[in-house]
Amino acid sequence: MRLPNGYGSIIKLSGKRRKPFAARVTIGYKENGSQIYKYIGYFEKRQEALKYLTAYNEKPYLLDNKDLTFNDVYNAWSKRKYENITPRTAKNYISIYNHFKPLHNMAFSSIKTYHLQEIIDKNKSNGTIKHFKSFVNMLYEYALKNEIVEKNYASFIEMPKVEIKKPKVPFTQKEIKTLWKHKNETFINYILIQLYTGARITELLEVTLENINLKDRSIYIAKSKTPAGIRFIPIHNDILDFVKFSLENNKKYLFEKDKKPISYNYYIRHIFKPIMEFLKMDHTPHETRHTFISQCDRLELNDTAVSRIIGHSNNNITKHYTHKNIDDLIKVINKFKY
Repeated sequence: MRLPNGYGSIIKLSGKRRKPFAARVTIGYKENGSQIYKYIGYFEKRQEALKYLTAYNEKPYLLDNKDLTFNDVYNAWSKRKYENITPRTAKNYISIYNHFKPLHNMAFSSIKTYHLQEIIDKNKSNGTIKHFKSFVNMLYEYALKNEIVEKNYASFIEMPKVEIKKPKVPFTQKEIKTLWKHKNETFINYILIQLYTGARITELLEVTLENINLKDRSIYIAKSKTPAGIRFIPIHNDILDFVKFSLENNKKYLFEKDKKPISYNYYIRHIFKPIMEFLKMDHTPHETRHTFISQCDRLELNDTAVSRIIGHSNNNITKHYTHKNIDDLIKVINKFKY
């Protein structure tokens, strides 16, 4: 059967070959008028080669991209993505990317849901799995936009059954006294700062030394999960020395390890959990915030001031910042005690 002009051709290669039939297309002409061919695939049967050539003519861009690996797609996506996110967020993406190492050298177009599911299933934490799925979804969105694939196989990933979350349990007075007894041990000051600010750990990990004003006794939360979370937190008398210590010894961030920023996952796994195990306590970082809010409620502190401190309302303290704002909050926070 003669193929249309410009369609390409199927030829049988000489010699003994496992895949003797080649599909090729013309990509140009030499000075003498002879054709320049691009070989797009090799096959055992002529019919297979013809089917592939037909697919190429229908959607050549897909087949042109068929050899792009998971690694290629990630590198192209990250090059643009990482321009618009914080180094800490980029570090988290890199960590997730490394979990997909078995797929790094696979052609992205050949990856199916079961490949992704195998990696997802190896991770037990619901929170981690959500991050993993979100990550591969972003890669597929990029691949779809750039016509590397036709289908988002990440959308078919099955999430595990939602585990019943353990109720939040505040730190007890005894536990807080124990933390104070060990205040000079590495990183315990970080947990005490959490307990006396009520801030989310994700917020505190983003605080740079530039966000700390000792004169006004305030910590500026410049990045938060909610608009109301952008706020100033007064520095309680009891943690003032810890903040000063960070200013004198850290390179850039309020919370650092070896002069380097700390990622959320690292903080959980290598700082908070080991301290809890060492002190024989069972808490999550968010329970420091829960403890702070519960204690404010017990002490019947000013609701408006507390809402500003913890970022629970649409306060406009960042837009109308005055010394009086902070002075008022400092008076409230120093009534706070455990």
